[in-house]
Amino acid sequence: MAGLTVGFDVACLTQTRAGTARLAAGLVDALHARGDVELIELGRGEHHERGSLGQKRDALQQDMAWYGRGLGRAARKSGAQVLHCPTFRGPLRHPGIPTVVTVHDLAVLREPSWFPAWSRSYGRALMPRAVRGADRVICVSRATARDVVGLLDVPHRKIRVIPNAIEQIFSQPP
Repeated sequence: MAGLTVGFDVACLTQTRAGTARLAAGLVDALHARGDVELIELGRGEHHERGSLGQKRDALQQDMAWYGRGLGRAARKSGAQVLHCPTFRGPLRHPGIPTVVTVHDLAVLREPSWFPAWSRSYGRALMPRAVRGADRVICVSRATARDVVGLLDVPHRKIRVIPNAIEQIFSQPP
């Protein structure tokens, strides 16, 4: 029987299957397996290969419309009690329900030359707003938490350090 209803932003799964999207997919599977959480996937769409026209179109649409207003509306309409965004992309306006955003790192701010122009622009202009607006910010390491406090001016009281888990395949002997 479900206790907590969580709206989970899965829009990142349309962009890539690596990195933070892989972690998000694993977390979705783990939360679905629990008996005390009702997980509502928000933003599910078709996956497009990195660099393709479809991927670029979806990235722009997500960053502007989905995170601008769409995600918050979808979360409220779904009946979610809390919204979890597994990457540093999150609602640009508070959605009216408690919101958690996960920050894996701030490489886009620390090493912008590693990223395409759109990611650099989003990282500078919109990501800080999404992270600051969250009720809780999960940081995957203490170093990331220090960056979030120092670079984004997020108060310590909002931050929880929760390391990423490893996939089962990596914890089994060969």
